[in-house]
Amino acid sequence: MIARVIGLWRRPVVKAIALSLLFALILLLRRGDSLLVPSVWNEDGKLILPDIVHNGLLTLVHSLNGYFVTIPKLIDLIAFGVSATQYPLINAILAWLVAIGVGLTVAFAPTVLRHRSLAALAVFLVPTDPEVFGIGLYTLWWAGILLLLVALWKPGEGRLLWRVLILGIAGLSSPVILIVAPLLVVRSARWRMRAEIVSAAVAVAAAIMQGIAIIENTVNRSSPAPTGFNGASAPKMVGEYLAYSWTGSATIRIAAGFALAFVLIAGSVLVRGRPRWPAVALGYLLVGEIVLSLARTGGLDLDPVHAGPRYFFYPFVLISWFLLWLVTSWRWRPLVAVPIALLVLGLVNLPPGWSRHNVDLRWAQQVRACAAAEGPTVFEVQFAGTTDLTWHFSLDGRDCRAWLARDPFAGSTTG
Repeated sequence: MIARVIGLWRRPVVKAIALSLLFALILLLRRGDSLLVPSVWNEDGKLILPDIVHNGLLTLVHSLNGYFVTIPKLIDLIAFGVSATQYPLINAILAWLVAIGVGLTVAFAPTVLRHRSLAALAVFLVPTDPEVFGIGLYTLWWAGILLLLVALWKPGEGRLLWRVLILGIAGLSSPVILIVAPLLVVRSARWRMRAEIVSAAVAVAAAIMQGIAIIENTVNRSSPAPTGFNGASAPKMVGEYLAYSWTGSATIRIAAGFALAFVLIAGSVLVRGRPRWPAVALGYLLVGEIVLSLARTGGLDLDPVHAGPRYFFYPFVLISWFLLWLVTSWRWRPLVAVPIALLVLGLVNLPPGWSRHNVDLRWAQQVRACAAAEGPTVFEVQFAGTTDLTWHFSLDGRDCRAWLARDPFAGSTTG
């Protein structure tokens, strides 16, 4: 029986279906309200939808908060183009499909990650609040996972078209390309293969475009600028992967961060008969993501559940991937218990941020009220999922009437 199950699991189609169902179940348990009580969130309502209304497809060449976010805007264009009243539901469905697709890419892409199915599961079981789950706007964070995979691609594994598509689309969806591009340049110099050189060139082009957008945003101050770089927060940020749920002591969390860093560095040195470059790449990406997060948030006191949990998403995923790599690669087999124990500690930190819920702001009713009004109507959209903290923007009744005229769900009573 066990042999039969293992045999079925080795079939790519069976594995893909099983993993897809598992990812969907985790999404339902962690962020089911994104689909069951769909809403419009943050910049999707306040900035992107008005931009779509007034500029259409040109929204794709407009930056958001200082960088390009192509995938979230494509989701908005598709969802809003299908139905204005059911836009939040369609947006959520597409966001779920993106997340599941990214999970399958982690599991099947020819990367140097070990135990790739578990590595994919680690993305969905990241021990933070599930802020980035199931929301079209936050698919930019899932786009960054794809970029990390390209940086960890096995040398000699071609699939150039697939890599170019990821770098072109995801690279213009996430500032993660800024730390991935230098690594791909180093790879191209090291291996000098066509696929590596082309990938590096595409990554550099995308990084330059993102960099120009960030510089332009900084000069024009079109979004709030960071208050400063708080590098002292880095050890605590890493330590919260292990210690967040069972201690409020900053000292213990900082110590846990240094201990985890020591294990990762020592494990990288003590690999057995394997190239060390995957450990170097994982370490570089981890440090780069922490620096990127701290640079973006300035001096804010971050928290993986209550204050900016999205900024812990990449560091915690990379820590899990690094530990899974050590499980397979560490020279002294009895010490494999160390990375396994640290992975378990990461899972222990899941309960405080396991799920997130949101109230129903009844988007469809707001659209209909706008269509019945003369002049501007104020819309209310989610900020934190509660009624006491919402964002607002206004649109003209003529626009809303035009939406309903071409909305196949205009007569629906839902929402």
